[in-house]
Amino acid sequence: MIITLFMKGKKDSYYAEAVYDGKILVLKQGSRIRNRTTKGIKKHIVAMRNNKALVNADSIVINDITFNSPSTAATFVSGTECNGYRYWKLKDQPMQSGEKKTMTITLSEYLLIRKKETEK
Repeated sequence: MIITLFMKGKKDSYYAEAVYDGKILVLKQGSRIRNRTTKGIKKHIVAMRNNKALVNADSIVINDITFNSPSTAATFVSGTECNGYRYWKLKDQPMQSGEKKTMTITLSEYLLIRKKETEK
């Protein structure tokens, strides 16, 4: 299972895309991270955000970055501690099996739906 995710901040303060295989999340090159951080985020994430080999002066990710956790990736992008399972979203998911209407859902909601489907 490989799924495509996105995160979008208020007033477009950040916009990021990623792929997730259930274990590893890869933040895609060209994603834009928020240009400031809150006080509570971990020092290693601040160091990554300030690394000019990873992020340019315009807050754009230069190359794909691999994370072991959706939450670490979400914190990297948003500049604030957050639950990545709730921040990362999937576009255009069917509202019900076979329907053409779609909605945007969180990664957490998607994984719960998948779990219920496999239990049937």
